[in-house]
Amino acid sequence: MQPKELLEILQVASRLKTYTRHNWTEENRKESVADHSWRVALMAMLLSSEEEFKEVDMNRVIRMCLIHDLGEAFTGDIPTFLKSEGDGTKEDEIFDKWVETFPDGNREEWQALLTEMNERKTVEAKLYKALDKLEAVISHNEADIRTWLPLEHELQYTYAVSATAFSEYLINLRKEVDTWTEEKRHGQSPYSNAFFRPAPERSEGAQPCNKEKRYGRSQELYKQENRAMDLSNFQWTRMPQEYHVTENKIEVVTKPHTDLWQRTYYHFRNDNAPVFQMETEEKFFSFVVKTNFEDSHQRFDQCGIVMYLDSENWLKGSIEFENEEFQHLGSVVTNQGYSDWATTEISADVKSMWYRLSRREDDYCIECSEDGVRFQQMRVCHMHNGAGKISFGIYACSPEESSFKAVFTDMEMTECKWLAHDGQQPDEE
Repeated sequence: MQPKELLEILQVASRLKTYTRHNWTEENRKESVADHSWRVALMAMLLSSEEEFKEVDMNRVIRMCLIHDLGEAFTGDIPTFLKSEGDGTKEDEIFDKWVETFPDGNREEWQALLTEMNERKTVEAKLYKALDKLEAVISHNEADIRTWLPLEHELQYTYAVSATAFSEYLINLRKEVDTWTEEKRHGQSPYSNAFFRPAPERSEGAQPCNKEKRYGRSQELYKQENRAMDLSNFQWTRMPQEYHVTENKIEVVTKPHTDLWQRTYYHFRNDNAPVFQMETEEKFFSFVVKTNFEDSHQRFDQCGIVMYLDSENWLKGSIEFENEEFQHLGSVVTNQGYSDWATTEISADVKSMWYRLSRREDDYCIECSEDGVRFQQMRVCHMHNGAGKISFGIYACSPEESSFKAVFTDMEMTECKWLAHDGQQPDEE
């Protein structure tokens, strides 16, 4: 394998570090697909010294564990209780097509592993699958029980039972996990060893909250978690000079003298920027997009994320070109016909930025990130008309005599990443 080929494969695999599963860790962050795959492989390694598995090719099992979820680098993770046979088939097909691009030798090895894993006839394949499922149950036991969906209280006892039935050791391990589950549901922990770190204590005023309220999730939205959006659901509010939409990329060429602003300070009203949006009534979600604007060159050239309801009620987050030395990273919130702008100066060398817009009913949060992993808060705001059906998406414009190409990729609608506040409790109204 040539170094370039190795790096290309690693770049795809790196997505699993940021693509999340529906489970939460004990430290109140989403578990990544890579977190899961790593620990499944670790479980296999730990079992290699057990007498029952002395004749098992554990190196092969570990390889299966490491690669088993790489198809999710293309589809994202879908919880088992929502994953259809068609979803599984699609994931396998994309994974197979990717492996076909591997160099000789590597390709044959991976294809043989995938076939064995899918057929699940060998002890190695059965063991990998059992560990895959057991790790998920263990992870749920480590999470705050308030993050469990109602159906997961039963699923904890049934998931992986049939997969572990071939092994006496795994049957006993499953029973131990069941004991843990039972005691967890009754507010106890069977593990008092100092190596098991207790969950952080909550502040005195904090009250227990259910999963839907704190994390703002619904099972319907889970189906869209970490999956590319269907751009056929988007519509233009005003057309750009040019545009090109493919399955996973939107290119927009701006028209000169296009902008969004209402009244404040400048005393003009601009409402002609192209906006590409979809509608939703979902009360809790996050929308992520990556922007590229290497072509921006004129003062105020901008592109970013937007929620546009009408000319007098909208918000946006973007970078506005200023000069060859700096740009303005900022957000504008417009309520009832008056805009306000929060901004900071950044280097003019920045030519790409990720944005994340999160909704919790009629409150909104805008964040930005240079790598799509670590997001920083730009703005928390309330939208007076933002409680019902809304539209959200992307925009690009050139307020002065200019035109440039903006490129939007990696668009995703996920569960709400902006968690409910867990400190001081709300005032009674």
